[in-house]
Amino acid sequence: MQLKSGTANLGPALSVRVTAIEEDQDAVHKRPVRPSDDRISLLTDAQRVVRDEVLIGVGMAAPDPDAVAAQAAAVLHASITGSIPGIRLYQLRVPGASAPDLARLAASAEGVADVDFTALNYVEFSPGTDTVPNDPDWDDWDLASPAGNNWSMEWVKAPIAWDVETGGSGVRIAVIDSGFDPHHGDLRNNVSRDVVSTGSHGTHVAGTICAEGDNNHGITGMAWRCDLRFFAAGTTVAETASEMVDAVGDGARVVNMSLNYIENGNCAADPVVVERAAADANDVFERAVLMAQRENREVLWTLAAGNECGRDARFTAPGGLGARFPLDTLTVAAIGQDGRLASFSNAGPVVSVAAPGVDIYSTMPRIGCLFGRFLCIDTYGEQSGTSMATPQVAGLAGLVIAADPSRSAAVVKDCIVGSARRAGTAVPGQPFSTINAGAAVRTASVPCQGAATIAWTHPLDPDGEYIAHSDGSVTTVHVDCAQNNVYRTFDRDLDNAIELRSPGCGRFTQAGPAGIFYGSILDPATGQNHLTAMRADRILWSTPIPDYGCPENYPSTAYWLSPTANGDLHVVVDARDPDCTRRQTRFLGIDGRDGTVRTDQPVDMTSIPEAYAQGIVYSFADTLYRHSYTGDLVGTTPIGFPDLNWGDAAATIEGRYLSVLFRNDEPSEDCPSGAHQVVAAYDPSGLAWVTPLAVRCATVLDIQATPDGGVIVVATAYERESGSDRIHVTRYTPSGAVATTFKLDPDVAAARVAVDITGRYVVQKTLRSDLATYAELVVYSRTDQVESGFRVGGIGHNGRTFLFDDPWFGIRVTPNRVYLPTLRCDGSTQCTADLFAVDIPGLEGDYSRLPLVQ
Repeated sequence: MQLKSGTANLGPALSVRVTAIEEDQDAVHKRPVRPSDDRISLLTDAQRVVRDEVLIGVGMAAPDPDAVAAQAAAVLHASITGSIPGIRLYQLRVPGASAPDLARLAASAEGVADVDFTALNYVEFSPGTDTVPNDPDWDDWDLASPAGNNWSMEWVKAPIAWDVETGGSGVRIAVIDSGFDPHHGDLRNNVSRDVVSTGSHGTHVAGTICAEGDNNHGITGMAWRCDLRFFAAGTTVAETASEMVDAVGDGARVVNMSLNYIENGNCAADPVVVERAAADANDVFERAVLMAQRENREVLWTLAAGNECGRDARFTAPGGLGARFPLDTLTVAAIGQDGRLASFSNAGPVVSVAAPGVDIYSTMPRIGCLFGRFLCIDTYGEQSGTSMATPQVAGLAGLVIAADPSRSAAVVKDCIVGSARRAGTAVPGQPFSTINAGAAVRTASVPCQGAATIAWTHPLDPDGEYIAHSDGSVTTVHVDCAQNNVYRTFDRDLDNAIELRSPGCGRFTQAGPAGIFYGSILDPATGQNHLTAMRADRILWSTPIPDYGCPENYPSTAYWLSPTANGDLHVVVDARDPDCTRRQTRFLGIDGRDGTVRTDQPVDMTSIPEAYAQGIVYSFADTLYRHSYTGDLVGTTPIGFPDLNWGDAAATIEGRYLSVLFRNDEPSEDCPSGAHQVVAAYDPSGLAWVTPLAVRCATVLDIQATPDGGVIVVATAYERESGSDRIHVTRYTPSGAVATTFKLDPDVAAARVAVDITGRYVVQKTLRSDLATYAELVVYSRTDQVESGFRVGGIGHNGRTFLFDDPWFGIRVTPNRVYLPTLRCDGSTQCTADLFAVDIPGLEGDYSRLPLVQ
């Protein structure tokens, strides 16, 4: 072996002798094998296990214990890594397994003949010891009173996290930055991709993420071990987008971007100019995030919120990507040692969490090098900024992934954000909290609390429906007009199924109170539609819809059903007049006790009715009409805009009516559709406010009222720059002001929104690319922060998956759960549907149904 400096030899060649010993491949190692640290996970708060191993004990009477172990290994698709022959104990490793899989794997092994028992491979663990590294440059450790040069690690409870996890060399973290010294003594053993450049910023960031820990040298990063990969940030957004693409292709699980390309550090920048410039820059950066998403790469992007003295971080680049990709990004603000938002830090709803960002001590470039390489002195120093806060979150993401590499990017984010809300310190005056590393790593290992998870899936009739009841039980509807509808009701856990057949068929089923549901059923014998009330096990009553004297070939049809809080039923009927020459609309009030028709009167409607606590409201011509539960007219309100038509609408519990008003103007280059739409709010006393949509040339896709009297609007808007449409979500306050608006990523082809009774809202999205179609749910807080999310489908999924756009077959929000129907087609006309039960802790019932079902 020859040591060199450039092309010059350093001394004589060294002689190295390597002896290779090949072990018999069929032999079983006669001692147990110690696992590497990155294979150890927390099973509960006080139990650590080897996450991919199962121990088996073979019966003492078995003639060939090695053969029994081999059979068990085959069942588990495992390898035998070690054994203790005297007690017939075997150590089986299952590649790719995680801690939650172990109970299932152990049960499978127990089914093998002559296997006496199975056990998990527990690891000695003393929780609560607050593991601290032996790196000498740190000040004394005191988690109760964060101070000194390690105050940031103390503040976020890093030593509690290190009790459980210190990182793993298999977790690849990319750092896109400038000013790298990859040969720094605290970095070189963790760096596997070099980029050398002048400056100190990237070296400081890298040390905070993953300076080597417990090596009795310098300091330690949030992760003690990882696979650090350096990528040079460009001077232009195009160059940096290229590095983002390279990082994705390189297999990064986390990509840290402590960057801002728009008015960086300029606290006096013109907000209008900044907003437009940030949008343009993020249009470039988003292509790399889209690439990762489309290729099914689980990449979490940690982004600095920026240092512009409180600017809305949506208007930074790349920090503003958090609004477009809520499941794949973490935008990070900075706090000072007083726990308050740092004076320089940006904020806003796009910020997920905060981390310490003032006087952060980390690695700095070496000095005093001889010939640029030898006898260098490692240096350390303090820097401030959201650039310093963000790598703490990137390193924490590395710890969470090391605890269980099977976690998706969305679940890793949930672990970090959810634990910050529960156990981190609140940032005064802000809707986000500071990270708590200890809580994040522990929840990530047991598994993550607060993350959206699939409880179960169940097949649906693609032409049918489903009903989500307020107690979490579900009724699926199989529509079969050749025979009868079949209703199957399951409890929340998909158990205890009860089947009911109706005397006829039909759609438009609605949930009522106390497990009752209602449908419009066509009796094939008479050709007449019936309003039918049902429970899981029986039909309660069935009332024919009057034909009003018209012959049977024009049956009256219910096109709107609204159960009331006391069990009565409002129905709007499409019928014919007695001589069948004209259509008429009728309003029926049905007694919920026996199906008696209490009210039957003609009404004129130009909008679908909306229900509120005391009745219904609808529009006709230039007037709003309000009816009570019993069908009596209780008030009218002038609309006041004769040149505008009615679109979608929503009502609040108190009876505020929020509607989209629109007209189609002449097409133009800026707006080929000519769409002109406004949102208006009406109280019983009259017009409360009217405001244009937050984005121009927009068409509303969905509108939902919020409990405070505001409204959330989903609209698709034409963008002249790209020549295509882009979907936006806007929340308006009770006074009509825009609280927030953000555009969804360009792969979103359709979206709807549901609001729970606390004011949180769930955006359901259909994402389509050239490669796949998949569904996504994102839960936002009342202050528009991302709380949780979930993605289903995409690359590797069997067929194409998308959300039903039919409002009768959309998502349903119930306490701690969202029901998500999807459809899969195999490229032919054959499609199958599935219902996903997605558990999302903290959600309450659907606000739009609260006035009806209490």
